[in-house]
Amino acid sequence: MMENRGKQKGISLIEMIVAIAIMAIMLGMASLVLTQGIRMWQREASSVSLEDQLRSVADRILRDIRLCYTATALNNTTLTATARTSTGFITYTYGYNSGTKEIWRKINNGSQDPIASDIAQPPNFKVISLTETSTPPLLVEIAISSSRNGVTKTVTLNAYLRNK
Repeated sequence: MMENRGKQKGISLIEMIVAIAIMAIMLGMASLVLTQGIRMWQREASSVSLEDQLRSVADRILRDIRLCYTATALNNTTLTATARTSTGFITYTYGYNSGTKEIWRKINNGSQDPIASDIAQPPNFKVISLTETSTPPLLVEIAISSSRNGVTKTVTLNAYLRNK
């Protein structure tokens, strides 16, 4: 019988078990690498989405501010700016509601309309005089930060105010 065994083709049970164990280890490592890649992709997608949201809010504020000739920042968290139109004046006020985590805008004495939600920190508004007098040119700096999925992003934009 021993002579016959040497001529048989195939693999033994032990060889099969060893091969399955090696494949299981390799698949486990591959799934670990794939899972890490998916997590990194999701985190980056969330980061890009957050930055887009912050930039959109800052751009919206800047569109209004560029029409204005005067601006003041109260405690760097509330910004008020005034524009002259053909029918009179428009006053824009921007602020932050810490309870709802929203940035809001108020036109003249109207209601506070939210323009961004899920903003973790208050925006930072600065009005910088570039001359020795209080007349323009004034520079308005807007910095908005927020966090999502462990990623914190800050967008900072600047705008010059119009002359009267």
